[in-house]
Amino acid sequence: MANTKKYVVLADIESVRVPFSVFAAALEELSRIGEIAACKFYGYSAKRTKDYGEFIQENSYDALSALP
Repeated sequence: MANTKKYVVLADIESVRVPFSVFAAALEELSRIGEIAACKFYGYSAKRTKDYGEFIQENSYDALSALP
């Protein structure tokens, strides 16, 4: 039985503004070498980072909003 590597992705989407399409491509690449066990997003704003919203909800990932 082979051991599959598991990864946790922590993304600061407030400080580093990466379009969701680029982020999704990076996740696809990572999933080729192991399993993505969880994702956590920091600096999420429904207005500013809305392109991530559907992905976060579909996968039940954590998203923390920016501090005021």
